[in-house]
Amino acid sequence: MIEVENVTKTYDGETYAVNDVSFHVPEGDTVVLLGPSGCGKTTLLRMVNRLVSITGGMISVNNQDIQTQDKIQLRRNIGYVIQSNALFPNMTIEENIVVVPDMLGWSKTEKHKRYRELMELTSLDPDYYQKRYPHELSGGQQQRIGIARALAANPPVMLMDEPFGALDPILRTHIQDEFLRIQSEIKKTILFVSHDIDEAIKMGDKVAIFKEGQLMQYDTPSEILTHPNSSFVADFVGQDRALKSLSLHTVEDLVVMLSLLPENSKGKVSKDISMRSNLRDALSILLNQEADQLNVVNEQNQSIGILTISLIEQYLHGVVKGKDTLEGVKA
Repeated sequence: MIEVENVTKTYDGETYAVNDVSFHVPEGDTVVLLGPSGCGKTTLLRMVNRLVSITGGMISVNNQDIQTQDKIQLRRNIGYVIQSNALFPNMTIEENIVVVPDMLGWSKTEKHKRYRELMELTSLDPDYYQKRYPHELSGGQQQRIGIARALAANPPVMLMDEPFGALDPILRTHIQDEFLRIQSEIKKTILFVSHDIDEAIKMGDKVAIFKEGQLMQYDTPSEILTHPNSSFVADFVGQDRALKSLSLHTVEDLVVMLSLLPENSKGKVSKDISMRSNLRDALSILLNQEADQLNVVNEQNQSIGILTISLIEQYLHGVVKGKDTLEGVKA
């Protein structure tokens, strides 16, 4: 869907912001561009919708070279979400969302129908927010409206530049989860800029790690965490990369590999955890002494056994190959 071929961006013919970068984004995938400040990730993102010009190489979207297309038409077919949302303060929420459909000449009925569809998709009440203005919404609500507006004309591609960076950690996690739910339904092709390795692991089907304009590694989150291809990538993802890998595995994955302990929790502090929960969250609860053990429940809320740090350690050692890392955290 998105093809980046030997793309370069220089300033003054000398300074390389992006240096001979190539990668492919399959249709329906989310690729996170990750790296320290000034590494070229945002520059590359903005080259896709021609907000930044290309010095060399080619970017194609759906097999069409973007440089052969009209800029305005190109941008109308690419959703764009930025950290500040950039909602129009003098427009109502409905007017904000249907800006692009309005430019495309949609009828009033079509625009209103699309508004309601998108509000329901983002779990916001269309009647309650229809005539409200951006300043009347919380940061999280504004972020959802920004996403809805980017989706309004049903573009095949979305560009997201640190879209959740301004949110507090709890709200950020919630909005990330909400967006993953939306993406599971709509399956857009997404380029997503982040500087946060945890966000990249959670959001990306693949991750592209940059350093000084160069693409250092392009792979799945699991592969990058378990097999970093250079000392730079290893240092960037962190010494606790084995533990980070646990966020890619669920309690159900562990249950398939290992037997849970029987329900003999006399004298033990226990909390329920679902099969869908990831193992990093489970480990966090146990390490923070919120519980001595976790009671694993299925979709019918029936207990199927007990999960402990020891079992997670076994799983970590067997799958992620990082037992020593876990022991260091426990210490």
